Amino acid sequence: MPSAKTLIGLGEAAGLSNALGNTITSKTGVLTVIGTATQITSNFTLLTAAGGQDAFQLPATAVGDGPYIVANISATTAQVFPRSGETIQGGSSSAAFNVAQNKTAMFFKTTATAWVVNLSA
Repeated sequence: MPSAKTLIGLGEAAGLSNALGNTITSKTGVLTVIGTATQITSNFTLLTAAGGQDAFQLPATAVGDGPYIVANISATTAQVFPRSGETIQGGSSSAAFNVAQNKTAMFFKTTATAWVVNLSA
């Protein structure tokens, strides 16, 4: 998939380009709980987690949205939380999904309160 920047350069409208293209951001984890987790704000995020600072949270979004791709580029496991009251891969409500170091995960919102994930090998 092309980047949003590439699509804009080809003459596509900015809003459409941002919706269809990859926008890569880098985020650093904050603490280890859902209430203080770093917010994931783009569809492709490079995660940096270190020394107990490893919590991230998926965006508030509509059913069918995704994928939200996260790549954990650090040496610490990253915790990816849903929104409060939501689940990931059939887990407990508001529980994190762990993305090990050097792994990539794609999250898709399947219902109003559930996400599924595809984790790299």
